[in-house]
Formats: sequence, structure tokens, C-alpha cells
Amino acid sequence: MDVVYTISGPAGGGESTMHGGIMQLAQQNLDAGSTSEWHPYFEVEDCDATVSRAQEMGATAIIPATDAEGVGRFAMLLDPFGAPFAVITSPKA
Repeated sequence: MDVVYTISGPAGGGESTMHGGIMQLAQQNLDAGSTSEWHPYFEVEDCDATVSRAQEMGATAIIPATDAEGVGRFAMLLDPFGAPFAVITSPKA
């Protein structure tokens, strides 16, 4: 999946101050239950391992682990109660 992911932060703040992102959801993600929403991202050491563990604990991956150029590897999930969240492994500096 080609992902155009735009990150945002305060003007002149640099990459370390980024705090939001915007992307167009692919039809397959909409079909899987993803909706337009704001949700937290958690920085994790290993995106794929975290998604696997989250699924073992009852989470549902609505966007599987995906690479976004210049942003990192991320996934979007629903916790067992339906609350959306995402995990990301940012590129090493």
C-alpha cells in the first residue's frame, strides 16, 4: 500500500516536535472498519512484534504494520473494547 503520510508540528520546531499526522485511508482499511478519527500513537521498539502481541491480547489490526517513507513503520489497531490506537517505530536517527 502506498501511503502519503503528512506529519505536523509547530512552525520551526523541527522533527523532534512533531505531534500529529494525516493520511487518506485506503478503501481496504475503510472496509476493515477504520474511520476518520484522531487517536494516540505509541512509539514502540518493534512495530511488528507489538502488533502481534496486541493481537494475542485481543486487539484487532485495522491497518497492518506498514512502512511510511520518512516516517517509520506503523499499524492501527482497535483494543478489545473498540478504542482505536496506533503504534509506530520511527526510523533510527
